[in-house]
Amino acid sequence: MGLEGRLVPSVPAGRFKMTLAWPLVAVSLVLGTRSTVGAAAPPRVVLNEIHYHPASDLQTDEFLELHNAGATPVSLAGWTLRGGLEFAFPDSAAIEPGAYLVLARDPARIAALHALDVSQILGPWVGALANEGETIELAQASGSTVDRIPYLDAYPWPEAPDGGGPSLERIDASRRGDTPRNWAASGNGGWIDIHLAGTASSSRLYLYLEGAGECFIDDLVVTQSSAPGNLLPDGGFEAGLDGWVSSGTHAGSVRRTLDAASGSASLRIVATGAGRGASDGLTIEVPGLGGGAACTLDFRARPREGN
Repeated sequence: MGLEGRLVPSVPAGRFKMTLAWPLVAVSLVLGTRSTVGAAAPPRVVLNEIHYHPASDLQTDEFLELHNAGATPVSLAGWTLRGGLEFAFPDSAAIEPGAYLVLARDPARIAALHALDVSQILGPWVGALANEGETIELAQASGSTVDRIPYLDAYPWPEAPDGGGPSLERIDASRRGDTPRNWAASGNGGWIDIHLAGTASSSRLYLYLEGAGECFIDDLVVTQSSAPGNLLPDGGFEAGLDGWVSSGTHAGSVRRTLDAASGSASLRIVATGAGRGASDGLTIEVPGLGGGAACTLDFRARPREGN
């Protein structure tokens, strides 16, 4: 379809600046790019999820999650958490490569709430996570800071984690954690509404990412002034991916039934590298869409990782 829009995220997620050039040739999703999130850092243990204000308003429902984004096991002996809460890791604590580790004020309660093995949760910690935001630091035994997250409960940080139910979830563990552009609300709270308007230069729609990464797409609606209603027969991917062609760096893209903005399914775009339209991306013929027609494209997106 000829909509080539470069979407440059403002903050928080869900607020976008948009520049468009016509005639257009593709839709390019820029969700957490190198220029906005920061240069890639060496793999390390990071603060990956922060549940600072549970919907229950109970401090006992708070938790943190660490992630080892590296390729080797890491001993956490002597490491500490600093901020509104204080916690000293026991000498036996360690985290395997690619693994996640949960910490909580009340490990038994978190295990019961989230169906986890309480023996795999560290805690209790002393203090509490501030509902209005604060700076949390993860420090190794030498005292040097490994990760530092100065989260807030309002713009430019995602607002849904402030008592709305979702937690604050890191988008990309390989990139800086001190910027709100690398954080989103977990689950459906992380969905972003996107709107584009312009003139179609063909009857095909192209979707691709501008670099390696993953993003969920749902509720695609294509309209034009001369034909009311959605021109895409299954913009919610409820029936499958009939008509869609994925190729090149985007060949691994699939229909997903566990993550949906609405209904029971969504499109999971998986990119191993930059998209370039039909040769490296996803495309579909849009019935009834004519070249030169004024049209709009609306959809919901949830960035998972990467670009």
